[in-house]
Amino acid sequence: MVFWAILAITGIAALFLLTAKKAVPVQSVVMKKRDAMETVLANGRIAGRKVIRLSFIKSGVIDQVRIKGAHPVKIGDTLVVLDNREELNACAQRRNEVEIARINLRKSMSNDALQAQTQLDQARSNEEIVKKRLDRIKELMSTGAVAQEELERTRRDHDVAAAQLKAAENGLASVTGPQQELLRSQIAQAQVALEQAKIALSRTVLTAPEDGRVVDIDAQRGVLVSPGTPVVSFIEADSTTHVELQVDENEMGKIKIGQEALVGTPGRKESVYKAVVRDIVPLVDAARGSATVQLALDSVPENIFADQTVSAQIITGKLKNVMIIEQRFINFSRDGDFVFIAVSGKALRRSVDVRDIGNGFFQVFTGIKEGETVVSGLGLKDGVKVNIVQEQPIKGK
Repeated sequence: MVFWAILAITGIAALFLLTAKKAVPVQSVVMKKRDAMETVLANGRIAGRKVIRLSFIKSGVIDQVRIKGAHPVKIGDTLVVLDNREELNACAQRRNEVEIARINLRKSMSNDALQAQTQLDQARSNEEIVKKRLDRIKELMSTGAVAQEELERTRRDHDVAAAQLKAAENGLASVTGPQQELLRSQIAQAQVALEQAKIALSRTVLTAPEDGRVVDIDAQRGVLVSPGTPVVSFIEADSTTHVELQVDENEMGKIKIGQEALVGTPGRKESVYKAVVRDIVPLVDAARGSATVQLALDSVPENIFADQTVSAQIITGKLKNVMIIEQRFINFSRDGDFVFIAVSGKALRRSVDVRDIGNGFFQVFTGIKEGETVVSGLGLKDGVKVNIVQEQPIKGK
């Protein structure tokens, strides 16, 4: 009798052990508030001194070679000139046509109209000057070189100049008739023809695109060259070693000139270099969905070389005393993001509100309290038993 009782108890115990749910092995982290950085990650390469091959966009016979051998040049300096006698004659003819049209207009105008035309010319010139100054200040604003007050003041000056120009146009229109309008139209047509002639002439002159240095010349007087044939090798003066990154277009709004960055080379965890954002190229590559951001390195070490692949973190913000969690502990769902908290040996599902701050980290707004243990592992469900295999410290960010 005792034997059968022991056998029954043993069977029940064995059945219980077989049906009892095994604890899920999990990794964990105890949440603590700390400082963190908000970053944008991107890959790119080291850009060094680049040789630019300069060529004409039209065929022609070389008439002048203005430089001899390697030579420093300034932006706009003439390097090589094609035989452009035909283009020069066309420009001279178009200028004469413009001047004749203007003379005919003046002859047909009354004294009042001449005075109104003079006022219009002055107003147009003034508006162009103020417009150029406004455009320049807008460029400087992006680098923080001028104050907002100066921009607003210049904008008001331009509004006044534009109003004066409009008034001068109306004043001239009130004292001129159909004949003057026809002659003014002829002037406009002649000016368009002159601009086209100037463009054709400019295509016969090869100039330095930036300050820099000519390093090689492959041009001889009397030689016929085809479009796209390199005739001058040129290096820009601003050819210091820097980093060119391809940044996702959705991240571009976070990046500003002057932001700090960290640059690393693949396979060398210890090789991390400080840099700053020096330029943002305002052009998105539609095929890749990215734009180019340039970083200036604080210093250029010997093991950095042109075209080397690098990765970088651009620091777009610094957070103080906030709750940070690694992405691997978060479960993303269409119904809402959640994590699992370990309480008394069981996993409890908890909804969370988080924000991506880059580099695999998220800022926690709600759902987790400081000191709570967050767990991750395969097969986690609400209420399942957990076995903490190893507590994971939050990595530095």
